[in-house]
Amino acid sequence: MTERALIIGTAGHIDHGKTTLIHSLTGIQLDQSPEERERGITITLGFTEWQCTETERFFFVDVPGHERLIRTMISGATGLDAVIFCISASDSVMPQTVEHLGILNLLGIEQGIIAITMCDLADEEDIELILEEVEELIEGTFLEGAPIIQTSAKAPFGQTELTQALLNLSNRSRPPSNTLPFRLPVDRSFSQKGFGTVVTGTSRGTHIHVGDSVQIVPQGLSSRIRDIQHGHDHHQTVQGGLRVALNLSSVATQDIPRGSIVIPSDAYVLTQMVDISFTSLPDAPEIEDGTRVRLLFGASEALGKCVVLNSENHTDTRFVQIRLDTPHLLCRGDRCIVRWESPLITLGGGVVLDPYAPKVRQKNKLEQFDWLMRINNGDDSALLERVGFQSRTIQEAVLLNITGTQLGQHVYADDTIESLLNKIDEFILNWHQQHPLKSGLSVGVLQAAIPFLSKEAIQHLSTLALELGRLQVKKGLLHHPTFAVTLNLAQQTEIDKILQQLKVAGLEGLALNTFKDIPTEIIGYLLDNAWVIRVQTQLLHPQHLQYLTQQLSEFFQDNAELSTTDFKTITQLSRKFSIPLLEWMDENQKTLRRGDTRLAGPSLSKEVE
Repeated sequence: MTERALIIGTAGHIDHGKTTLIHSLTGIQLDQSPEERERGITITLGFTEWQCTETERFFFVDVPGHERLIRTMISGATGLDAVIFCISASDSVMPQTVEHLGILNLLGIEQGIIAITMCDLADEEDIELILEEVEELIEGTFLEGAPIIQTSAKAPFGQTELTQALLNLSNRSRPPSNTLPFRLPVDRSFSQKGFGTVVTGTSRGTHIHVGDSVQIVPQGLSSRIRDIQHGHDHHQTVQGGLRVALNLSSVATQDIPRGSIVIPSDAYVLTQMVDISFTSLPDAPEIEDGTRVRLLFGASEALGKCVVLNSENHTDTRFVQIRLDTPHLLCRGDRCIVRWESPLITLGGGVVLDPYAPKVRQKNKLEQFDWLMRINNGDDSALLERVGFQSRTIQEAVLLNITGTQLGQHVYADDTIESLLNKIDEFILNWHQQHPLKSGLSVGVLQAAIPFLSKEAIQHLSTLALELGRLQVKKGLLHHPTFAVTLNLAQQTEIDKILQQLKVAGLEGLALNTFKDIPTEIIGYLLDNAWVIRVQTQLLHPQHLQYLTQQLSEFFQDNAELSTTDFKTITQLSRKFSIPLLEWMDENQKTLRRGDTRLAGPSLSKEVE
């Protein structure tokens, strides 16, 4: 029989009976600290588990209602499956009632129950008026149409109806980001005797296992998972979307405050530039360029500065780029709340569209607005296209769940790849024009066309160009498909003359400076195409070297080793010419030097065969 486990949070104004209501349901008192009990208010997040039926288990997150503890409230409200929204029958709708409802809407909570608490303190007429106020409050929110249950913890009554309403809640409506690596936003850390440091939170992403190495960000601490607990049970592995406790090694409790995030080592990239779709709370102050804000996401809080992107054509849509003061971990699709840095007023919130955003400037605001509108409408290709040549790292692309063409360690959009290929076309055609007698160029020379690409990326791009037929290769050199070396009559005449001179010169060849009056591109053409061979400062006709190779082959058929004297005898050359030629033989593996003698080299052995 499959058990269902939902995470249920409380919300509402201070002193509206949230903690008392959970106590009446579960028998667990969540206000544990002496200060909470003395003052009668919730200060920190409270957590408990309730096995309602054999197949239904609820994990309750009780949040504080005080206006100064909104950050704590948001930490607890992130990742909920549903909420019990408490409104006191003695006070009705109060400021934090309205603020909590607005925040829950912005966090994307999709279902809930409204509990009118302390109904024993109000008469029927008062309750009737409160119900009218509640109906007006929830109109247009996720709670519109939700069950409204009258309760009292003291009388008591309403618990049966509340329990049934909990059982009627639907299964998790928001997927726990299962395509991303595991992460645990820490909402509580403590030291447990015999275990050490324990952190808790609502997990997201894929699985993690006991024994896995983890990092705690943004601090950059390293640790390892000793134990995993979900509910009262110990597990070897756990996935996203659950209330989880992790027992961590080698870290102190005080080094992992609320807002830390536990991740597999090197699984994520931190960021300081985040683009969000932004929705203002009703009657909230206007957010403007340069506004200093607190960005609250998960259990974390970060300070930053805003850049606002508006459009006259889309008056109901607003995007905000938040430039954080320090690196933090946010993911695409994360819900966040935006508050003034000071005073602590909630301005609104939204959804992270691009956690690794390019910097928005005044001159390109409208262009960036259009990119973000496409992303907001589900066009994933815009995430790559908007960054152009800047590209995304492979890890960023994985975390954004986008695909493109990989060059080196970066990923590019299709239109950007086409632009890069066009740059190569333009560069190589111009290069051919400047070097008409060179058959091609190396990948290293090609990098000058796109200097901002790494050597690895250029190699990948040239391979792609070859696959697409945009480039061709001959003898390891790249050339444009339309290019071929064409000699004019004067050049061909000059080449024939040089070749004839070298035939006459024999194995001594002619010094390179003999041809100083010949255009360098002609000599280069001859060398590139192996019509002549360079041996140090001498140029030789290849037929003489071919004949010498044959002589050496015949020599090694009867001899195991070749001495310098043997070589001079075979070539009839003086030391001035024989030694450079013998060294050329070594370099080209026709001979192998062993001390003062040579053996037949691999290249020569192949020719013998």
